[in-house]
Amino acid sequence: MLTLNSISLRYDTRTILRDVNLKLDRGEVLALVGPNGVGKSTLIKIACGGLKPTHGEAAVDGVSLQRLSPEERARRVAVVSQALHLPEAFTVVDTVLMGRTAYLGLLGKETEADKRIAHAAMERTCITELAGRKVGELSGGEQQRVIIARALTQAAPILLMDEPTAHLDLKHQANILDLVRGLAHEENFSVLIVLHDLNLAAQYADQVALLSNAALRAVGAPEEVLTPHHLSEVYGLSINVVAHPINGTPLVLA
Repeated sequence: MLTLNSISLRYDTRTILRDVNLKLDRGEVLALVGPNGVGKSTLIKIACGGLKPTHGEAAVDGVSLQRLSPEERARRVAVVSQALHLPEAFTVVDTVLMGRTAYLGLLGKETEADKRIAHAAMERTCITELAGRKVGELSGGEQQRVIIARALTQAAPILLMDEPTAHLDLKHQANILDLVRGLAHEENFSVLIVLHDLNLAAQYADQVALLSNAALRAVGAPEEVLTPHHLSEVYGLSINVVAHPINGTPLVLA
């Protein structure tokens, strides 16, 4: 279980996050939504232990991430970052295998088991046919799927995803989000996912956290958070929400 306890972050006189409390349970997809520039990506960096907050702490099963070594953190939390630069000269399979770094021995050599885990992750993200290609030759959407496969190769029980559907077409958006939901519901992963598309959050998330002006505006089930009242206030425009005609989830109409 990942907990964010009273997280605050300030840069000089600017408040980036203010007293944020979140709990991410096993088997749950928690979508983090909100306008641009409210601190969503910053919160992901804190949640993986890569950034130390001004106040509060991020903890996994009661242990502060700041007390763990980078290798220990990598075995517990995997991250799909929004602005990650991939090594263009590396092949896809070698890039995905980097996800096993925290598990390698003194010689730093991947085992056959490591390779099987990497290939399974590539199959799940539909990039097996790209295995021998150089990363620099790939489209933005293909690179995004490589990043996700590398995170899955870490085999960490907590998965943090910052806009994982960016650059993906509709088919691959659905494939990735179906995979994410399956990891949580069928394999007991904990998933914290930043999404700009509120309708994707409504369709795929178990819980939604709405961030606004550096603080949490609301946390709860999609139908409790994605309401005209909350969304109109946070986004500053008139927003309507109706029940989706097929699955009944909130359908946000701006």
